[in-house]
Amino acid sequence: NTKSVGADAPKADTIASGSQSSTNSASTSTTNNGESQTTTPTAADTPTATKSNSPSPPITTTESNSPSPPITTTESNSPSPPITTTESSSSGNAPNKK
Repeated sequence: NTKSVGADAPKADTIASGSQSSTNSASTSTTNNGESQTTTPTAADTPTATKSNSPSPPITTTESNSPSPPITTTESNSPSPPITTTESSSSGNAPNKK
């Protein structure tokens, strides 16, 4: 299925025997049937508009919902003090009397 492309095969940029090369440069020269037309882009075509929708300022807002202060509260429900109560069963067989 190999096709031998000859020298007279139309390239990708030749359209209807008039090579129209459209680039993003400042001056675009378009030769159509021998007529050279150089079109320079206007100020509206230049992408020099400032992006007003850049998300950098909203991202730098201070997070008021950061969980670091609520986490640093003293846990009143920590089980370490109830566990450290003196077990009366450690004094021998005295609490085991029924």
